[in-house]
Amino acid sequence: MKKVACLHGHHSNVALLDDAFSQWKVELAHYVDPGLLLQSANSQPPTRAEAEAKLDSQLSWMQASTPDAIVITCTQYAATLTSEHESERDIPIFTIDGPFLEEAARRSGKQTILFTNPATVKPTMDRLWQQAAMHRFTPQISIHLIDGAFSLIMENKRQAYQEILWETMLTLSHEDSILSVAQLSMAPAARQFRQEKGIFISDPLQSLTDKMVQTLPLSPASF
Repeated sequence: MKKVACLHGHHSNVALLDDAFSQWKVELAHYVDPGLLLQSANSQPPTRAEAEAKLDSQLSWMQASTPDAIVITCTQYAATLTSEHESERDIPIFTIDGPFLEEAARRSGKQTILFTNPATVKPTMDRLWQQAAMHRFTPQISIHLIDGAFSLIMENKRQAYQEILWETMLTLSHEDSILSVAQLSMAPAARQFRQEKGIFISDPLQSLTDKMVQTLPLSPASF
């Protein structure tokens, strides 16, 4: 059985990972630290160097438990990850939006990517454009930030958060553009929307699960 250490910026992500990997033989160890999110909400957010140092400390702490892989589910922490962080460790490090960004960079046609956390928009899109440039793709992407939504999830108002996401997806689904949600906290609403409306909408959790099953690899759980 594989062991995976997961770094979260909010405790609500724990259940999402547990549910996503419940059908696979894997042991998930969860580490929750909202420090970077809380600091970024202040008038003086951490510098890039401070954020990288904090992440390095967290990765070292997690690797001490000898996992087979590390997953970073917070998009702000994911944007802080450097090649040095990865090269210093002999295990794979997956970010919640890494596989998702690869898919978005390669996708043809118009796309609209939804965000709720304004602090993640620029670093996430910077990484997406880097992916596109690396492979010489030219995706057609527009961004939609759902104002006021992120404070709801940080205040544990999950129902209100889900409702505002649903209303936004329902409105934008009538446009001629493929919808995607960029953050893990948005994945449950995207999945429910796919199931009930029969409309494709991409989310990072599904992309991450598919990638890890292939890469580690993971075996199906026995029930």
